[in-house]
Amino acid sequence: MKTVLVLTDFSSNAKKAAQTAVFLAGKLELNVLLLNIYFSIPVIPAGINDAWSKSYEVFKKESETDLQNEVVRLTELFNNDMPGSAVPDLQYLSEFGDLGDHTYKLIDERNIELVVMGGRNKQQSNILFGDDINNVLKKSKRPVLIVNEDFDLQNVNNIVLTTDVAASDFKVVECLNRLSDKFQFKVHVAHVSLNSNGSKEIEKTKLFTAKINQLATENVLFHNLTGKNIIEELVAFNAQLPADLLVIVQKRRSFLWNIFHESVSKEFIAESKLTILVIPE
Repeated sequence: MKTVLVLTDFSSNAKKAAQTAVFLAGKLELNVLLLNIYFSIPVIPAGINDAWSKSYEVFKKESETDLQNEVVRLTELFNNDMPGSAVPDLQYLSEFGDLGDHTYKLIDERNIELVVMGGRNKQQSNILFGDDINNVLKKSKRPVLIVNEDFDLQNVNNIVLTTDVAASDFKVVECLNRLSDKFQFKVHVAHVSLNSNGSKEIEKTKLFTAKINQLATENVLFHNLTGKNIIEELVAFNAQLPADLLVIVQKRRSFLWNIFHESVSKEFIAESKLTILVIPE
């Protein structure tokens, strides 16, 4: 059975992310795996009475205890908010090391369908979990849902999918359309036409729009925005709706492109207060 991987450090945002994952798993009949990476000081193996070795075991025990408590909390929340529904199978894992590496490995080992983690506010440190978000995005082969503390899955009305009208983006549109009836939301597909866009871009936009029209659904709407700055136009559009969830298809770029250009996904995560779903191309 497919599984939702929840990355948690037990912060308020991470707890909200875990709640979102459990409710989502309940709706879609998926399992849930909670992963906590505990931090320890690398040591040279020594005798059983070595103080550092004891510290290592203490960190691991604390992590496992916190995970057990989180399973209890999530089970109680699910039973209260979704009475009569079967609670998803909740498992947990406590590991030491790199969060991105563990995520990459578990995707294949545990049949992971979606990765869920808490976001970070600008006021919070970017040294630990902020860097972990970037690390996970680089190494995950599955969609990553970055949950804001104010997000409420049961009150999502408008989802915005940003697109450059690439063919791969339409597969995401089709997926979101299938989910729209189950979760009762509208999908707003937003494309920003820059002033410099040529005839080739205009033709691609027409073809993409035609495909959306062929879906013959009221749940998916296409918006062709115009402006000079993609991020500014989308932020303004999201505020106007207002948007509850932002979906980004993360394109594969060359090494040189990453050196000389800012990542649009990274800018969105830094600037937006929305919950964001990042889908690998």
